[in-house]
This record gives sequence, structure tokens and C-alpha cells, in this order.
Amino acid sequence: MKNLKPTKRVRGFEIFEGFLNQSEQQAMIEELREAVRIAPLVAYTTPYGKRMSVRMTSAGKYGWVSDRRGYRYERNHPSGCPWPPIPATVQRVWDLLTGRARKPECCLVNFYGEGTKMGMHRDSDEADFSCRFDFAGGQRPVSDRQSCARRENRVHLASIRRRGCYGR
Repeated sequence: MKNLKPTKRVRGFEIFEGFLNQSEQQAMIEELREAVRIAPLVAYTTPYGKRMSVRMTSAGKYGWVSDRRGYRYERNHPSGCPWPPIPATVQRVWDLLTGRARKPECCLVNFYGEGTKMGMHRDSDEADFSCRFDFAGGQRPVSDRQSCARRENRVHLASIRRRGCYGR
């Protein structure tokens, strides 16, 4: 059983350093690679016509998409195929850290390749802020904050390269 006691608390975030061990990280990466195989990464365009540098895909009942029509959730990948299920390893982190009976409907996967970035932004168009799960991964750390965090039943995983997650 995981130690669900946070190692730090910072501005309302509970930080869980070392939450995922190396074999758990590898299992999650493999499951996410399978999701990416089914629903390939896409470099979306903003409603303003700017191409995003971060490539993304989703898993779950819905997937996040963006184009000239706006930011939204859709039932199918832009290719027309349904989104793959949320990986069991990702679902397990959600279950352990939130304790909620309600399951997530979308797992957003962001891939940060060389030269990509994501600026400060606010997800103000969400229908329900109380129950959300994002996963951002890749081959390099997204930032130097590599732990797992929980805040008001929102879990955000960033680079799992260093055995952890970072939340907002």
C-alpha cells in the first residue's frame, strides 16, 4: 500500500515525493504508449489560429481537442476513432489520491518534445472543476518540480521520469 501521507504542503497542494517507483513508472509509460498508438498525438491549433507546440492525445470517454471552433471535449479522436480507455495505472493513481467514487472521463496526455512549451493558462471552460485528471508525460522532465500533488480532488501528473508527479 502506498503511503498516502504527503511529504510537503505548498499553497494548498499536497506533494507526494517518490509516489511512483521505477517499475510503476515503466508500467504507466507502456500503457500510455499503447493509448498513443490507438489515438496518435496531435499538434492542435488554438481558436486564434496558432499551432500549439505541445502534441496531445487523450484517453477515456472524452478527449480534449482544439481548433478554430474552440477548446472542447469530443467523444472521438480527430481521426474519427474512439479514444482508448484510461490506462489502469493512471486510474489507480486517481483512485489512491482522490478517494472519489466518481471516475474520470478524460485523461489528457501532453508530450513535450525538444523546444516545446506550455505557457501559463487557465482551464476556465471546464464544466466541473472538482473532478479532473490530467497526465503530461514525455522523455524529459516538464519542470524541476517532480512530485505528485493533490489539491481539492484534482490530480495532475507531470513528468514521471523522476518517480513522481507534480500537481496544480
